[in-house]
Amino acid sequence: MYKFYIEKDLAKFDKFVLDNNGSVFQTSKGDEQKTAWNGIYIMAEDKNKNSVLSCLLLVRPVAKIMKMGYIPLGFVCDYSNAKLVEEALIYIKQLTKKEHIGLCFIDPTVVLAKNDELDNVGVSVLKTFEAASLKRTLNRRPYIQPDTTYIIDLADEQGKTKSLDEIVKNFEKGLKYSIRTSPERGLKYETFVYSDVKENPILMEEFMNVMNETMTRLEASTRSYNYFINMLKNFEPYAKLNMVYYDADEDKRKTDEYQEKLSKLDKNDKRHTKEINELTSKIEGYNKRVLELENNKIDYSTNKKLYLAGGITIIFGNNSICLYGGSKNILRNSTRSSHYLNYKRIEDSINHKCIGHDLSRIHLQYKNERDKDYGLYLFKKSFNADEIKYIGEFAIINSKLMYFLFTKMLPLLRNIAKKLKGTK
Repeated sequence: MYKFYIEKDLAKFDKFVLDNNGSVFQTSKGDEQKTAWNGIYIMAEDKNKNSVLSCLLLVRPVAKIMKMGYIPLGFVCDYSNAKLVEEALIYIKQLTKKEHIGLCFIDPTVVLAKNDELDNVGVSVLKTFEAASLKRTLNRRPYIQPDTTYIIDLADEQGKTKSLDEIVKNFEKGLKYSIRTSPERGLKYETFVYSDVKENPILMEEFMNVMNETMTRLEASTRSYNYFINMLKNFEPYAKLNMVYYDADEDKRKTDEYQEKLSKLDKNDKRHTKEINELTSKIEGYNKRVLELENNKIDYSTNKKLYLAGGITIIFGNNSICLYGGSKNILRNSTRSSHYLNYKRIEDSINHKCIGHDLSRIHLQYKNERDKDYGLYLFKKSFNADEIKYIGEFAIINSKLMYFLFTKMLPLLRNIAKKLKGTK
């Protein structure tokens, strides 16, 4: 038997999450980010009074006598301990009834399969959740968090962080070329925290420009300015704003070097043919970038920092996750700014001694070439990341009416509203 209780010491709660490979979203900071919700902090201890589990239960009212619940990413515990998981589910089910929570969703980060190979612990936990009469919610896109992600394993056989070169050598050939030549094309990388953005608000404006262009291109919606600001604030110091910009002066300086080298080579000497072709290609690439900027009426001579790509990364404990990211349309194909952005994020993770770098989740349909996320799937695969499939989202149903409203009626009404909006 394990003892479950409500923990009031948030420092103790957060430390347990950090020390046991949890996510920052499972800490009090996750509660702060969800401003419309109130957190209940649950912990468990064994007979020796050792802490063995934590659980952040977020609650929000949806009616006068009923509430909605959400347990982000499930429990922080040893999921191979079946008895602990069983007792935790019993406790949570009882607590949700006591708190008048009609419907509570939970989406544990328990691996069901890695690269299509089933995980024994994950299979066992899935059965435990189903045996506890939790309903597995499927096909709720886009309202459900995707159950599949891509994680780059940064650890060697001894569990230590690999070098950047060891990681990069397994990238796809085209990706490695883009990364290697990015600085030659004038790309530079910067990282900021909340205090930087507060002092220089234009940084967040530039990031929003990136996200808006990206989501328009993907025919999707993005979060608000305030949401991103609050994320950097609430998850400080773990959250970082990552930005890539184009330095026109640097691009021109490198091109001038290429032209000088080219002028010294004998075009009739076949020994120089390969180098001549490479230098000529780089010079032509620069001319295309200049032309693209001119066609878009961007004065590259005065625009010393043309931000092209950006993202938000959280490094918590020994794991990192790329929460958001995108690139502008301008110079997108000629600089491959998104490649360089994610390469530098990986480098940051390695510098922080992380053992896993999560490229973020994606919906199951991505493997269908006709799906709008197929290109995103190919992008993630180019980094040689492992495909990780979690056991999915489950619902604790104390009110069948609430479950029907939130899983059937609400999506239907949203689809109708979307269609009506599209006809205007």
